[in-house]
Amino acid sequence: MEGLAATTTAHTGIAPPYWIRMQDASGQTVLSYAVRGGKAKRVLGLLGGACIAAGAWGAYWLLSGGGLTLAGVVLLVLVPGGLVAFGAHCLDTVFWARRDYLLGARGLISRRYSLRGSSIDKEIERSAITGVVQRYTPPGDSEASGSEGTWTTFLAWRRQDGRLDEYPFGGMGSAAEALWLGPIVAGWAGVLIERGRGTMLEQSGSIDSASDD
Repeated sequence: MEGLAATTTAHTGIAPPYWIRMQDASGQTVLSYAVRGGKAKRVLGLLGGACIAAGAWGAYWLLSGGGLTLAGVVLLVLVPGGLVAFGAHCLDTVFWARRDYLLGARGLISRRYSLRGSSIDKEIERSAITGVVQRYTPPGDSEASGSEGTWTTFLAWRRQDGRLDEYPFGGMGSAAEALWLGPIVAGWAGVLIERGRGTMLEQSGSIDSASDD
C-alpha cells in the first residue's frame, strides 16, 4: 500500500490531458474537463466540419430535384440531417463542451456546458458521501491491440432514502487520470479510495488518502 500511496501522491500535482484544476472566486476547488487541444481536437474539428458540409450538400442535392416524395423527405431528414447533427456535436465537443466539478464546502456540484447553454447535472451533499470508487474495465476483444482498458472514478454516496448510489466522473478513463483524480476527490471529501486492478494501479482494496486542499 505504501508504494501505491507514493505513486498516487506523485500524480496529484500534474493534471492529465484535458483536465484543469483551479479555484473559484471563493477559493473552492474546481476540476474542469474538456477537449482543449491535441490530436483529438483536430480530428473532431475536421470530422465535424466535414459532416456539416456533407449534410448541407446532401440537403441541397435532394431539394434541388423538386417534388420530394415521402421517401425523399425521410431520406432528407435521416441522411443530411443526421450528418449535420453529428457534425454539430463534434464541433460542440471541441469548442464549447465542458464539465466542471465544484468540490465545495457543502458538496459536489457537477455543471455541464455546451453550445445549448449550461445546466447543473448533479448535486451531492458532502455529508452524504461515503467513498471514492475506481473500477477497471479490461479492453474488449474488438478494441485495438495494446489497449490498456479504462478506469472510471465514481463518487459513492447515500441517498435520503438510505440507498447507496454512485456518480461517475467523466474523462478519458486512463490510469494516470485515475491516479490524479482519486486522491483529490477523496481528500476533499475525507473518505477512502477503493480501487480494482490494472496495469498501473496494481493493488486493490481501500487506502487512506491525504487531503490536497
